[in-house]
Amino acid sequence: MLNIDYRNALQVLFAVAVLLFLFSGLYKATLSSSVDLTIVSGGFLVLVIGLELLRSRNFLVKGNVSILIGLLTFWCLIRLVPDFDLWGVRKLLEIVLFGTPAFIAGYLLSRQPDGLSVFTKSAVALVTPFALWILFTADPGAWNTAIGTSYQMTGYFFAFGAIVSIAAGAVFASALFLLSAAVTGNIAGFFFGCMAVGSSIIVSGRGVWAKIMGISISYMALYAGYLVVKGHPPVWRRLLLKMGNTINGSNVGDEAAAIAPNTLKSDTTETTPFVDNQDYNRLDVFFDGLSVWFEKPIVGHGYGAAEYEFSIYPHNTFLELAAETGVVGLILVGLLFAVAIKGALQHKDSLSFGMVLAFGLIAMVSGYWGNRILMFAFGLCAGLSGRPRDQT
Repeated sequence: MLNIDYRNALQVLFAVAVLLFLFSGLYKATLSSSVDLTIVSGGFLVLVIGLELLRSRNFLVKGNVSILIGLLTFWCLIRLVPDFDLWGVRKLLEIVLFGTPAFIAGYLLSRQPDGLSVFTKSAVALVTPFALWILFTADPGAWNTAIGTSYQMTGYFFAFGAIVSIAAGAVFASALFLLSAAVTGNIAGFFFGCMAVGSSIIVSGRGVWAKIMGISISYMALYAGYLVVKGHPPVWRRLLLKMGNTINGSNVGDEAAAIAPNTLKSDTTETTPFVDNQDYNRLDVFFDGLSVWFEKPIVGHGYGAAEYEFSIYPHNTFLELAAETGVVGLILVGLLFAVAIKGALQHKDSLSFGMVLAFGLIAMVSGYWGNRILMFAFGLCAGLSGRPRDQT
């Protein structure tokens, strides 16, 4: 199932370069370097993209998704004027310098079924040992310390692996990665990953019920084994904390604690690695973003120039762009998601659909516009433009 044809060295090199770049946050804190390893891996990816473009002699990125991303980026640039807020400049530079190679990589992979097959199988092979590690240790705190990353990034890594596994035909691996996401304690990675995997199976239209039964049985078997050996995955502890009162680092709320099994109630104070140690909840942040947008609804406060009460961004891409670039930016990003999802549905492409769905939903609760994984997902969707539908 995971046999890779290594005759085309460039395809393998491309897959490695993409994975190193998208998930540089998983290793750069543990490797000493005078230069940020995201920049190094990005430069490596740009080099490989250049080689691939020379080989294919296709230098034009086409499609409505590409046009909308260009328009949105240009509008963000315009909304830097007149303040040229440093935070906005930094975000725009990250979109251009990091988002662009991620987008082009997704586009090129989507245009080449053979290369995409190598990529998905390589990704499954890469994620599997990390998933086994975190399941056997059952200690996300030790994991985070060992590789120097947050449980959020780790959860997204496993959600990514679960979606890619469906495209690679590795149903058991997808179930394994979803359970690993649960063990990290990352709610968004686990639940949105589950939604994306289920939706991707349906969208593909091939062996739907067999895949759904396979992943369900695999997940239940893995979960049962983990429950017997280790206990409940930490994601349920964090979910109970979110349901209860987590403001000011307090314990699980009375109602949630009353219905929770004792194993879930234990060790759920702010000293655990699963609690957001903040003096506000996520709804406060969302409503704060809405109120900032309503102050200047048409063109926004300027890219990066909005002043939020609780943080430097509202943990929601739509609200961030609305508050900083106004209704124009909001319409553009809404159209972008709509066009990308429509294209993936038309081509019945499970990978691009699952990626945009999962990381689009994640972008609505964490992060800001232009992150690499989401731009990669949009690249996958853009690459579908003009591609015969029978290739998917």
